[in-house]
Amino acid sequence: MALSIPSTLKLAHLKHIAFKCGISSSGTKPILTQRLHDEIASVSPCGTKTKPSRILSIDMGIRNLAYCVLDVPSKKVPVIQAWQRLAVSSPPSDATPTVKESFSPATLSSTAYDLLRHRLLLLKPTHILIERQRFRSMGSKHILEWTVRVNMFESILYGVLCTLKGENIWDGSVEAIAPGKVGPFWIDEEREEKGRKAKGAKAKNKGAKIDLVRQWLEDGEMLGLGNEEVEGVARAYRDKWDGKRYSKVKDGEDRMGKLDDLADSMLQGIAWVRWEENKRVALRDGVEALLEPGRL
Repeated sequence: MALSIPSTLKLAHLKHIAFKCGISSSGTKPILTQRLHDEIASVSPCGTKTKPSRILSIDMGIRNLAYCVLDVPSKKVPVIQAWQRLAVSSPPSDATPTVKESFSPATLSSTAYDLLRHRLLLLKPTHILIERQRFRSMGSKHILEWTVRVNMFESILYGVLCTLKGENIWDGSVEAIAPGKVGPFWIDEEREEKGRKAKGAKAKNKGAKIDLVRQWLEDGEMLGLGNEEVEGVARAYRDKWDGKRYSKVKDGEDRMGKLDDLADSMLQGIAWVRWEENKRVALRDGVEALLEPGRL
């Protein structure tokens, strides 16, 4: 079905439509109109009853990578099938203080291959979402060494996936997700930041995201839990909400790790699902349908 964007729509309307679809809203009206045409028309097909879409959403990091796997049935809420946080590289232990942790291209390439080939792709995702990394952190004019490492790891992941796809080992699609589009889609960050210091506002937004995910896990309206392992993560979230302390596992690490990394991986996955749904609505009912009040 051909997409039609009325010329009577104002730039503000087009920006709102772009926001609802996770599309960049920058540029003049003609540029944005063309971008909406291109990206909405290329929306991925919806999963079927026999083969639902399976989304692997990755919140990038080397010591704090988190991922969430979502099955997306055609007419039901997404179901979480896996949800974990892991350290793909760990600092040297106290027992071996002289061993220096390596972040060379060769080391990170081997790490990326093992992570994808022997862990993540075993989950059989049809779509992989990778959080796009920034070149600078917290508005700094400097490029931090750790930022370079994570950016390098991100690029290597893309390279490995491209190779595996070219070798017909995996047949799926990869999407880069700008984190600046995910947060505002769920939480009015600009309103939260008004009148507060940036650091305090960032912490408040982080807490708001964690609480939002906890609410979803509690009421079951936005998503479902697919197995006992995921249900355990949901219980840990509820414990956090109740102010309980997490117990320690044998290796001394927190059972849950950083809740915000887990929350971000889920929010990114659900946001992309909603963006794709909105694109299909725009194709079927016209872009004006996305301007209706109350539509997320």
